[in-house]
Amino acid sequence: NVGRVLEDRCGIRDALPTVRSTDLRGSLLEVQRYETEDGADELTDILEQRLSYSLLRSEAQPVVDAVWEMATNAVEHSGTGVGYFAAQVYEPGRRTARVDFGVGDWGKGIRESLAETQHARETDVLAIEEAVKMGVSRYATDPTRGKGLPFTVFDKAVARGGQITIRSRAGAVSFFPQGRFRRRISPRPGVLVSGSIPCW
Repeated sequence: NVGRVLEDRCGIRDALPTVRSTDLRGSLLEVQRYETEDGADELTDILEQRLSYSLLRSEAQPVVDAVWEMATNAVEHSGTGVGYFAAQVYEPGRRTARVDFGVGDWGKGIRESLAETQHARETDVLAIEEAVKMGVSRYATDPTRGKGLPFTVFDKAVARGGQITIRSRAGAVSFFPQGRFRRRISPRPGVLVSGSIPCW
């Protein structure tokens, strides 16, 4: 630890606590910047490889699918074509294993994305709640769109005992097995989706 190094090398005694070192290879995916849907594909390939160090494919796949959906949404709907992603695997190999992740962009936000459709809403919180309804999309005339986000939130995360928080501009909604929590937040550009998904 730091205290031991100070004493051994510098002769300085201290009261710093001992910190156990942890090898994060295979469990940590540091912040990644990506562009286009091809970039999202490459990102999920990296994530799948990292998860394969500690999880079975059947355990990792729901997480990989969820991240892919969030990652493609960021570059497709933000208006910037750029997204950011990070993830951490906790307690790999145990029944309590989970993956915490975040996907974000600096784009226009959900409310503005839906503004010119029949799904337009007056506040950011209401827009977030609208966006997770089945069939809601800014591509209002395409019946195949608007299924990925609600499926990811409710089937890939919440149904497995996890949670997802979506922040967009001045609103945030957290979804978890017991329900949802709505709140206003300090306005900021873009969308940030963060979550925790059990791996078992």
